[in-house]
Amino acid sequence: MGGFNRITLTANLTGEPVIKETTTDGRPVCTMRVAATTRLRDADETLFIDVVTFGQQAESCAANLAVGSWVLIDGRLRFDEWEKDGERRNKYVVVARRVMFLDGKKKKGG
Repeated sequence: MGGFNRITLTANLTGEPVIKETTTDGRPVCTMRVAATTRLRDADETLFIDVVTFGQQAESCAANLAVGSWVLIDGRLRFDEWEKDGERRNKYVVVARRVMFLDGKKKKGG
C-alpha cells in the first residue's frame, strides 16, 4: 500500500527567493526559506523550512515575493542527502506544488 505525502503550511519568507535553472533541462527553479510558527500554550515553536518550486510557479515567486511575505504553501516533503567535506548531511525540503501569496508585500520595483 502506498503512502500519502502532503504538507500545507502558512509561513513568512526569511530571505529573498533565489531563482536559477535546473542543470538537466533548464527549467526555472526557485528556492526560499520560510519561518512557520505554531502557537503553543507555554511558548511558540518556530520552524525554519527550505522550500523549492519549479516552472512558472518559480518565476512568479521570484518576481513577486520578498523578505517577510506571508505565503500558503501546498506541496510534499522530500529528503535530500549529500556529502560536504567528507561528512554526510541531510535535510527535509518542501517541494511546493502551489504557493499562494497571502499579503500585498511585493519586491521593491516589482
